[in-house]
Amino acid sequence: MSDDAPSTLRSSVMPILLTVFLGLIGAGSLLTWGIVSAVRGPSGAGDGANPESYEFDLSVLLIEPEALQASGNRRDFLIPYENPAVASGIDVAGRNESRSRSWQKEVVSEDRVIGVELNGESRAYPLFIMNAHEIVLDELGGVPIAVTYSPLLDAVSVFDRRVKDSVLDFGVSGLLADGNTLYYDRSATPSLFSQLQGRAVSGPLAGTTLQRIPGVAVDRWKHWLAAHPETTVVLREPNTLGRYKRISYERYFDGPGWLIPPRVTPSADAKARVLAARPVGSETWLVFGLADLQKHADETGVVERAVGERRLRLRFEPGDTRHSSVEVLEAGGIELIPSLRIAWHDVPLEGVESPAAD
Repeated sequence: MSDDAPSTLRSSVMPILLTVFLGLIGAGSLLTWGIVSAVRGPSGAGDGANPESYEFDLSVLLIEPEALQASGNRRDFLIPYENPAVASGIDVAGRNESRSRSWQKEVVSEDRVIGVELNGESRAYPLFIMNAHEIVLDELGGVPIAVTYSPLLDAVSVFDRRVKDSVLDFGVSGLLADGNTLYYDRSATPSLFSQLQGRAVSGPLAGTTLQRIPGVAVDRWKHWLAAHPETTVVLREPNTLGRYKRISYERYFDGPGWLIPPRVTPSADAKARVLAARPVGSETWLVFGLADLQKHADETGVVERAVGERRLRLRFEPGDTRHSSVEVLEAGGIELIPSLRIAWHDVPLEGVESPAAD
């Protein structure tokens, strides 16, 4: 090899590296979907592009075939967190005192958490843990539940895992439906489930709907703990600590770009945060824009809305212009889905209405 070979190699490689770097910046995301796949679990089926390669039965499909997308990752690229370790919420601050690095700490005051109350028990699921697993399989108040997060839509749904005489065990499929994560039941003949709808959209269970846990909130840990001093909180999974170096979608949420382009042309407010609400037993969702609701809050940040014959009371943090969390003060008998607006306004779903403006 000649003496100038290293410089020749550098000159050929540097433009490629620069192009990749600029591409990542242009995506407007701290971590792209592809980088998230670097912390994947065991290899699974799927080539990252063709849904047919993921080895699911798609002969019966209850969504538009054009909506089905491969995420760029293989099946099981993330591993659900099963039977999570938990601690008393009031003990977390003490656990954090000896940990100097932010990514080593358990939940801290400004972290977003999914708050769930069930049969007299309350528990918080930090979003940075959900980013790395997307599914937590847990039991709360004696009920086996699946806490699910769809990061491209910032959407949260929590379900009772019991179907007839079975308790379903879910995995990450690597497939999407118009940006919404599809999960699958880990059985010999798996079915795909929509994270937003809570319904099996393919396979032997197609049409089966899971019972949604009502009143689920996305709040700041400091507010959830203050309102629920008896709460427990999920701790980091000890065998996969490398995932918790704060995988973040914040720049994606704040930027105009899309990690996976939607089928439709997004509206200007497609990434605005909303809260979908419906009474338990109803088939119609009301989709409230959080920015619109905050405009009508009183001096304490509280706003009330009727959802059918039920009452929804929320409290906003003063000065919060990102609306990435909201405290749910009252939501008895109301199912809630926090998400981005595109999950409801730009994707055709049945039974969606926008509430009248005040």
